[in-house]
Amino acid sequence: MMNSGQSDSVVLDTGPLIAIGWLDMFAVLHSLYPKPLIPNAVFVESQAGGGQAGSTAIATAVEQQLLYVAPDPDRLPENVTLGQGELACIALAQAQNLRVVLDDKKARYFAKSLQLPVLGTAGLLIHAKQKGLIPMVTPLLHQLQDNGYYFSSTLLAKIKTATNE
Repeated sequence: MMNSGQSDSVVLDTGPLIAIGWLDMFAVLHSLYPKPLIPNAVFVESQAGGGQAGSTAIATAVEQQLLYVAPDPDRLPENVTLGQGELACIALAQAQNLRVVLDDKKARYFAKSLQLPVLGTAGLLIHAKQKGLIPMVTPLLHQLQDNGYYFSSTLLAKIKTATNE
């Protein structure tokens, strides 16, 4: 039976990982999930072009053991047009019975079709607020938008309602 996410670990894709790096929230992530995992493919993607926003924070989080790099799974899902990092995340989450953190709509849909519990960057932030680790979600989402991250106005309105902000 699939774990409903009540675990000390999640598997993060590159987008949410970079967002957490931009927000400098690896300690918060670690408080939510003491052993957050990224497949090696995601770590490599996150470090491509060295010095991009969030990449230094990601490397530091790995060094400080706030984030753990796992070997890429031997077998990746086939006949699906997703990126290497997304496929590795989904395969790792499936192999270890973990929740996967994805923002890409197609990747989320595919993961859900495999009965994986899925969360996005906004969901992580909501969870952090619910646990009392951050005071507000909306300013962080706006900070991400300022860095080029996209959230629909409908999603932002739902988040504001759900978080009473």
